[in-house]
Amino acid sequence: MQNQYEQREETTGSSDAARESMPLFACRMRRRTVSVYVQPFISWHWHQEMELLLVTEGRMFVNCSGLEYEMHEGMSMFINAGSIHSFAASPDCECSSVSLLFYPEFIAGFPGSVFDLKYMRPYHSPQSVPYLVFTPVMQPGNRVYELMQQVQTLFDRQETGYELLVLACAAELWQKVILTARIFNPEMVLDKQQDEQRIKKMLEFIQEHYGERITTADIAAAANISESECFRCFKRALHTAPSEYLIDYRLRQAAFMLMSQTHSISETGYACGFNSPAYFAKMFRAAFHCTPNEYRKGRHSLAPLE
Repeated sequence: MQNQYEQREETTGSSDAARESMPLFACRMRRRTVSVYVQPFISWHWHQEMELLLVTEGRMFVNCSGLEYEMHEGMSMFINAGSIHSFAASPDCECSSVSLLFYPEFIAGFPGSVFDLKYMRPYHSPQSVPYLVFTPVMQPGNRVYELMQQVQTLFDRQETGYELLVLACAAELWQKVILTARIFNPEMVLDKQQDEQRIKKMLEFIQEHYGERITTADIAAAANISESECFRCFKRALHTAPSEYLIDYRLRQAAFMLMSQTHSISETGYACGFNSPAYFAKMFRAAFHCTPNEYRKGRHSLAPLE
């Protein structure tokens, strides 16, 4: 059962507007089945909410702060607000997960409270701890697994007062995050902090201008760095080149347009930044192993891109 607090779509990028429109219940649940997306991959993104993810079926690969983790069924991961990350399914099996996303205020309450000053502010930024991984075979991972299962049941049943019980579970989950974070080594975060801030600026630029003719120099200028440093930054943080990310993003947006709009194939290609229909068709076939027209006819029921 889906309700007002559950969302299935992804969000790419981040903005202060999202924080200003914080819902009355600052917590939601999201379910994912990665293989139903256009590609078995959810691209690089970040959000103002903190996320606790539980893999419920299969395997998935999570990239966060430049590191990749293979997550198996039953494993959980905490991803802090503002941490740039991506998800990919294992090529040999479908992967499903459930996430609890909540704003810091959901736990902290009013500004200046003991919950805010003592238990939230020291931990709720990527600079303190960008992510944590929990396994169900040992504590606190076992308890995190149990709590995530409880939260899923609460959202599914929606019984009277379930929001209060979700808050109780979220508070205990946050306590497990804090206890684990105290033994986390923050030094590795400092080395990646500058890259992550630059990457966010460059990805936002690409997402806003992908339909235009843009160059690596334009992308680098969005972060006030040189082209060579732009290449190095993309390689360190995302393990790809800026031009490769741009093409991939254009193709994924084109795939979404093919599923959801009635524009011609040529119009779709031009709208997504490809300067000729032939080049668009060539790149699309290389990525999706079919022509744009075949894709439109055969994959129109897939879930939308984030």
